[in-house]
Amino acid sequence: MAEFLTQRLNADEVTVEYHDLTSGGGQAVKVPGALVAHLTSGGRLPVIAVDGELVVTGMLPNLMDALDIANGKEVSRPLITLTATRTGGEACAPGCC
Repeated sequence: MAEFLTQRLNADEVTVEYHDLTSGGGQAVKVPGALVAHLTSGGRLPVIAVDGELVVTGMLPNLMDALDIANGKEVSRPLITLTATRTGGEACAPGCC
């Protein structure tokens, strides 16, 4: 999705970032305060933030809906709801769980 959005949005005006939270340490990531508050209060992943504001949480839009969201348009169709469960032990990435 990040690659799709990068190809279709004006690179001079928009920065598209993708962070795999399961990959573990090594990369410094600057995240919006709204994301930190969302995650620490038990909020669901995935999330999409635009200009530091969370606009989609716990749902994964299709590519065209994601493009509309990135352009500030509202999506009138229901999005797919994903439920992620936390795993422990050997199934986790180093430093993840």
